[in-house]
Amino acid sequence: MFLAGFIAGVLTLTVVAFAGSKQRTVPPREVVLVAKSIAFYLPDQPGKPNPTVTLKKGEPVKLVVRNDEPGKVLHCFTITGLNVKTSEDLATGQSETLNFTPKKKGTFAYACLLHPSMTGKLVVQ
Repeated sequence: MFLAGFIAGVLTLTVVAFAGSKQRTVPPREVVLVAKSIAFYLPDQPGKPNPTVTLKKGEPVKLVVRNDEPGKVLHCFTITGLNVKTSEDLATGQSETLNFTPKKKGTFAYACLLHPSMTGKLVVQ
């Protein structure tokens, strides 16, 4: 009886040890950039064109780029130095979600390559 209890205890401790060592997945930080009036905007800062976006190194990011430009104006999005870009030009009403994790610290430029005035900074701390 003692041996059975001892084995059960060892197995329980082994399961607890392995369960505690599992890596926890961090949910991605969601950032939305809206293209309109030939600029990018954060939805909660509609009066501040091409804002600086600050991220953390190693933090997963879900970046949603949405074209709210009236008419038939196309927009794209790229972050120089991080290999992040939309797969195609976005027409009015379209959006694309870009999932990435910044691997290095620094200041990077983001832009719409179709409109030179649509550029801002992305800072990875």
